[in-house]
Amino acid sequence: IPRLSVFQLSRPGVIISCFIRPAPFDFDADPLDAAIHYGEPVWPGAITVPLFGETLVPVASPDFPGIRNVPTPADLIRFPLLHEITRPSAWWEWFIGVGLEEREALQGARFDQFSLVSAAAQAGLGVGLIPSFLVEEELASGRLIIPVDHKSIGLHKYHLVYPDRNIGMQLLEEFKDWL
Repeated sequence: IPRLSVFQLSRPGVIISCFIRPAPFDFDADPLDAAIHYGEPVWPGAITVPLFGETLVPVASPDFPGIRNVPTPADLIRFPLLHEITRPSAWWEWFIGVGLEEREALQGARFDQFSLVSAAAQAGLGVGLIPSFLVEEELASGRLIIPVDHKSIGLHKYHLVYPDRNIGMQLLEEFKDWL
């Protein structure tokens, strides 16, 4: 969202609306020209254009008691873990990535958007595991910190997806090039 103004400034009068859908979208039922999708690059009746992958980082409020004294990734298990519902095993995979099989990693509060996980982490409710590009501002401003320097590469990539009927749509081509 913060970067959309760059695209819109060069195209006065263009309106871009954004919706978050944790469930699959349907170009026949939803009034969408295109979507940005994280997952497999397979969408029936649509074109998928790979955009980028993601790096997941643990984040927490700098004021969360004890969070600045986390010596190892294993020590994060003693804190409440915050989950995004479309990535139910993300923490589990993160802990496996540091050599631990922590069943407790599957426990914790769940949210349907990473923005809510970020807000919960900032409010001191626990530690979130969030794609780094989604918390750049919060990290730069100090509202969030990365308590342990272990990153996890997401299993999939983000894709621009649009229905076959929109092939050649000028504005969509410009948006694709801009992305």
